[in-house]
Amino acid sequence: MTCRADVIRFGEQEAVTGQVVSVNRGSITFRSDHLGLLHFNVTPDLTISIDGLITIESTDGRKLVGLMRPDSGPRWTLLVNGGVQEASITPEQIVSLRLTPAASFSSKEVAPTETRENSWEGATNKPSVTGAWNLESAFSFTGVQATKDRRLLNWTGKLEEVTNKGHLTFSGDRIYSTSSNPKTGKHNTDDDETHGEAQYTKSIGPRTSAYLDFRGTSDQTNLIDHAFTASGGLRYKLVRSDSIKVTLFGGPSWLDYAFLPNDGVPTQGLQFGAAQIGYNAELDLPANTVIKQDFTFNQGVDSGHSFEATALFTVRHMLNSWLYVDARVFDDYDSRTAYQAEHSRLRYSGGVGVKLSAF
Repeated sequence: MTCRADVIRFGEQEAVTGQVVSVNRGSITFRSDHLGLLHFNVTPDLTISIDGLITIESTDGRKLVGLMRPDSGPRWTLLVNGGVQEASITPEQIVSLRLTPAASFSSKEVAPTETRENSWEGATNKPSVTGAWNLESAFSFTGVQATKDRRLLNWTGKLEEVTNKGHLTFSGDRIYSTSSNPKTGKHNTDDDETHGEAQYTKSIGPRTSAYLDFRGTSDQTNLIDHAFTASGGLRYKLVRSDSIKVTLFGGPSWLDYAFLPNDGVPTQGLQFGAAQIGYNAELDLPANTVIKQDFTFNQGVDSGHSFEATALFTVRHMLNSWLYVDARVFDDYDSRTAYQAEHSRLRYSGGVGVKLSAF
């Protein structure tokens, strides 16, 4: 049985689209849309993308059921075991390749030590286990530099859709502080900070994509009624390997600040255009652990040279395919706040969360 919309490319030559008919010890039979039935041997510069769930049997008796990583070569990489593990094989080791029913793509009997968070891009619509939509939700205990005397609870959530057309992400972050009145014995819960973000990216090349990003923050602790940032530009995949990913991005942005009264005295808001630059970095470690670093910087173009920067450092350990623990350090830096002065606020947290991706 053949796969649909498969693509083969030799080096920089034009891609050939069609269907993989068979693979046997490095020999490929391929039915092209325009050239008919082709027979050729694998070469070091060959890359291949196979659309759909496949089963590969190897010369050493292994059977791999999964989705192939786009543009695989010279080793072919598959997402297997219900989407929680990667496996690689050379074409010379393959004795058969066939299309597989979606029901066979299961993560049953996969031990927690065999699972890891796979964030490489390309394999979407993972049947039965992972769909186009992913959902994360976590609670953690948080400390903030400006409120050392309060106990804080931090909720974070993220909903994302990954398809061939683009990548859409909605995320939220809310901090609750609890304090008690020693005279009355009553406990108070305050919403100290709320953060929301929506981002859409669309691929326009092998390493390049365009993005739109909208962020909003309300920070009562630092007398910020709201802080809105709208930005857009280009993203470039600087490094893309099995364990390391680095993406650079940049473009124009617009920032809008409104402040709460400081001791009853109103403070004028701010609006300014800026140039945005930043990066996202990820290191995939053994033992189901991922380290992430995200940095964004907005430099104002006005005469006052207003600027704003945020940095997030995350260490996440997957306990199994859906449960994780993580530790995060977040810092933001604004050149102008309600006090019209430079301000930096450090936040650190640790907690437990769930990641669901079956719809």
